[in-house]
Amino acid sequence: MQIQSVLVSRFCLGDLSRNQPWRLFSLWIAGVAVTLLAACGGGGSSTATTVVPAMPTGMVVTAGNSEASISWGAVAGATSYNIYRSTSQGQQGIKVGASSTPSYVDATALNDATYYYEVTADNAAGEGPVSPQSAGVTPVLPVAVPAAPSGFTATQGNALGGRRT
Repeated sequence: MQIQSVLVSRFCLGDLSRNQPWRLFSLWIAGVAVTLLAACGGGGSSTATTVVPAMPTGMVVTAGNSEASISWGAVAGATSYNIYRSTSQGQQGIKVGASSTPSYVDATALNDATYYYEVTADNAAGEGPVSPQSAGVTPVLPVAVPAAPSGFTATQGNALGGRRT
């Protein structure tokens, strides 16, 4: 009956103990409306607004044999990341892939070509700003160092004054 007392005092509805059904009904309807508004969060929108994710930071790119491994810091609210590759410093390149985690391996990179990478975070609100471009990385074929020869014995002597036969 708290609603009833507020309505009586604020809206001068008089004594509700009298047999005035229309006033009781009006108060009941007002009480139901207040209860429904309170249950719905005050009548406003109860859905959270999704915002475009922030720019990824902390990118690290490591070159390998015909690949480049890229990693960066996770971005709050991001559901995926887009990876861009360029062969020209300072220019955003083409999208080479997407990832649901803050890492990606570009297996389409060619050895002896220099690449520059950028990353964006994405969610339902759209694609966020582009990260700073990475330093140039150049995938290369690893050099195989042969094992030291074995089965030879060295003896002291004059290499230039050896015997001729």
